[in-house]
Amino acid sequence: GAFQKSDTFRLGWLFDRSEIDRFQVNYRLVKFKEDEQGLLPENQFQEINGLYERTLGGNWRGQANLIFREQSRTGFRSDGNVVGVTLIYDGISF
Repeated sequence: GAFQKSDTFRLGWLFDRSEIDRFQVNYRLVKFKEDEQGLLPENQFQEINGLYERTLGGNWRGQANLIFREQSRTGFRSDGNVVGVTLIYDGISF
């Protein structure tokens, strides 16, 4: 195995529009450095995430999110979008 060092930067913003509507935006950047043996190359990963959440009533919540991801290293680059819709039932209250 090899050990790889990384640097991470995160930034987020959360806005409660009302008691039932919430918006959230996050940014994350992770840079992996090449390991000492040269087995794991330098690599960079970045992600931008937008989330909308609404309380639907009772214990139900709905979420919609959009994520853009990008990864790059020497000679290789990939990116993509993820769209998600989630229905949440929270029956446990503390």
